[in-house]
Amino acid sequence: MELLKVVRDEHVISIEVTYDATGYRIRYLRSANLLYREQGAKGSNLRVIHKNYNVWINELVLAIKGALSVRTQTTIGFAPVDKIDTVPFLGENGRSAYKEFLGAATPRAFAIAPNGSWGGSWGRDSQRTFSARQDVTESALARCNSRGEGQCRLYAIDSHVVWTVPEKRTP
Repeated sequence: MELLKVVRDEHVISIEVTYDATGYRIRYLRSANLLYREQGAKGSNLRVIHKNYNVWINELVLAIKGALSVRTQTTIGFAPVDKIDTVPFLGENGRSAYKEFLGAATPRAFAIAPNGSWGGSWGRDSQRTFSARQDVTESALARCNSRGEGQCRLYAIDSHVVWTVPEKRTP
């Protein structure tokens, strides 16, 4: 189903909610006046939107949990960030690097590619600014793409998995 939220007659969010017997998934479709943009380097895009979008999505998740009246676990993104074995494409060295990424200070980012390439980057200072996160994402993508044939995508930023399974496109 498609859900639409309008805030103060100027901010609009459209999302898709799909569900089955095992759970549900919320997917961004489009928005207006929420500063949505895609930015990135070498074919890998980082999607950015107004911080209130995540607040509104979290409110929806809490409402769904309340309506279900059952104990649930929320997974944001593809999988929980600390589940090393669920990161796609990685060999032994990549999994070791991802484990190191998990223990690193934030801001941090980790990118992956279908050919098994990976790249990680993290900051050493404790300031969590947007530009610092942008720097680590661009660095992780560049490191990955040096071996990843330009097919790298971000897997995780800070403590959140941002990677999703690419949708199959029909000709």
